[in-house]
Amino acid sequence: FLHEELDLDSPKSLENAESGRLIAPQEACNRIAEVVQEAIRKMEFVADEKKRMHKKARLAVEACDRELADKAREAGELKMERQKKKSQIEELERIVRLKNAEADMFQ
Repeated sequence: FLHEELDLDSPKSLENAESGRLIAPQEACNRIAEVVQEAIRKMEFVADEKKRMHKKARLAVEACDRELADKAREAGELKMERQKKKSQIEELERIVRLKNAEADMFQ
């Protein structure tokens, strides 16, 4: 495809659109190669930047996962503490009912 567009087998030269002068097929190939190399450098730069962004995002997700695990553990501890307090309150209410019943017996 590219070979056909450039017509490399032809002895004709290509016209340079900027200056209107003719350039040799080899020079045209060299210029195309330069453009391709520049495009590759830019793509590599973008790829490196995306890798850095991906790593940063992954670290943020890992930090969120750790925080979520910590919060889940804290929630479990609070639930256990709440259950313990509820049991203590029920025990105290039972004692109060017992003392009230004793007081009623002695009146």
